[in-house]
Amino acid sequence: MRPSPIEARAEDNLRFIRTAMEKASSFTAVPGWGGAVMGATALLAAGLSFSASTREQWLAVWLAEAVLAFGIGLTAVARKARRTSTPLFAGPAAASS
Repeated sequence: MRPSPIEARAEDNLRFIRTAMEKASSFTAVPGWGGAVMGATALLAAGLSFSASTREQWLAVWLAEAVLAFGIGLTAVARKARRTSTPLFAGPAAASS
């Protein structure tokens, strides 16, 4: 069996890279409004954690904020994906299959 010419492999690699980059650039992460809401809830959490009297209360405030921010981010991304008709679980990662 003869090895394939390097030009053919290079073209295939470039095609794969170009496709992956096009798919990645078509959908950015959390929209601006989602980031702004996460920032606002973080400021509220900072105020609440400042008045916490124990380490456990402080930790509880920030853990609750982490869960809330995750939910906000997930909601923002899902709404954006639905609005732009972009599948959430496709793109560059799916291009390798």
